[in-house]
Amino acid sequence: MPTRKLHVPAFRDESTQLDGTAAPGVATVEEFNSVVVVRWGRVAGFTFRAGDRLVLRYGERADGLLLLRPRGYGWPMLGRMVGTRLIAEPGGVRAAPQRWRVAARVVGVERRLGRSVTDHGRWYVAVAPRGTTTDSALSEAGFTSGWLSAPEVDALCHRAARWMDEGRGALAVGVGLTADASQRLVADCSAGRLRTEAKVPEATDTPATGQAEVLVGPWVPAPRPVEGPAAFTTADGVRYDAPQPLRPEVEPAAQLSLFHAKRSHRAS
Repeated sequence: MPTRKLHVPAFRDESTQLDGTAAPGVATVEEFNSVVVVRWGRVAGFTFRAGDRLVLRYGERADGLLLLRPRGYGWPMLGRMVGTRLIAEPGGVRAAPQRWRVAARVVGVERRLGRSVTDHGRWYVAVAPRGTTTDSALSEAGFTSGWLSAPEVDALCHRAARWMDEGRGALAVGVGLTADASQRLVADCSAGRLRTEAKVPEATDTPATGQAEVLVGPWVPAPRPVEGPAAFTTADGVRYDAPQPLRPEVEPAAQLSLFHAKRSHRAS
């Protein structure tokens, strides 16, 4: 039986240094301890990259993706509540409550604009000015909110990073599955930063129906009779159908599919 390879992300709480002492002047996310990704990994299709910071919400209901803190020594990890059980992600194994506790809900991931890498799907992008930059200045520069594909999101963020490096203004970007989620993410996002919802869009491919597709092509000729009597009757009253030869020029007809819904009926 093949084994499933997991890419497990690793996190570190920046409120403490590696030696266990308090870190002075640590930047915080949502006025709480800042949790940074130190090793990349994938959870439910979303890719966490080294250097990302988790956007956390404390005191909310324990649903969706959760940040788990160890009771005692250790680094944080991600999990979910399934019924009354705490499940670690991405392994899907049970996390013992004697060892782990729910610290916060993960609502997004924050990174620099130039590090935008969106895997796939369509996202709603919310652009907000920062500092002395106005909405009209963003519109003139081509930075507007709306639905974009994954490559378009990355292109907009990279262009915004260059725009800021040139000293032309300041902005922040929120990317989510809905307009409301994007607006919430960008509301308190600092200039030059991107906040992405820690989810992935649903697949847009049409699911298979089990019925093979029929392609139109000139592989199966359509029989077409030549004008003339369709039948004739002999002298003793016996009726015979007249032969119906094909025309030399034939029209294309539907080709039978080369593949069957079942693997045992595949064409060799």
